Amino acid sequence: MQELIDERLEVRIQRYQACARVIREGVKKLRLRILFPETISANTVTSVFLPQQIDIDSFIDRLDEQGFVVYPGKRHLYQQNMFQIANMGQIQVVDCNAFLRVLESTLREMGWQSQ
Repeated sequence: MQELIDERLEVRIQRYQACARVIREGVKKLRLRILFPETISANTVTSVFLPQQIDIDSFIDRLDEQGFVVYPGKRHLYQQNMFQIANMGQIQVVDCNAFLRVLESTLREMGWQSQ
């Protein structure tokens, strides 16, 4: 709670919005589909569908090995190869940009061509 008080709520909300914007723009550049339109999306989680040819469990493991944790979708969304990117806590825009670089390289290594 002290971290929130020190940062101030309005500043935290702005940081979360900025992080979400960076993540979503990067995911769109990779031509991955996002579950919800921007108008109803939360500022702290982005749900993304992987291409069907990429195994979601291997993908999540590879990101984890590189220091980034994403979460598989629940139930039927998991079966549709969806994963979730959270940008809450102490995550900054610089962290989001680093994640996007690792996301792109991991997808490439797993055979995805975004072009």
